[in-house]
Amino acid sequence: MAFNRDGLYLVTPALPAGQRSWRYTTLDGLTTVDTAGYFNSAYRELAIGDDITVVVVTGAVKTPTGYTAAGRGVVNANASGVVDTTDFTAFGTADTD
Repeated sequence: MAFNRDGLYLVTPALPAGQRSWRYTTLDGLTTVDTAGYFNSAYRELAIGDDITVVVVTGAVKTPTGYTAAGRGVVNANASGVVDTTDFTAFGTADTD
């Protein structure tokens, strides 16, 4: 799939660029989101050093029906409209109860 701007939210607006935290809710898997260029449509907003927490859901971005994965990465490049992130480290996927 492709980047969906509706799923990207700035969590820490008071911090300067390069120190901000973002949350991105998506139907795409972590390996897809991790692809260089995935966040190109948000190149004006994302800065090198900003971190992004990704939550992968089922259903719809605005009205999810389930949760399948989550991960965190950092913007490590943003030049000429091309955004890249570090590999997303998965977390919070186990539910043993």
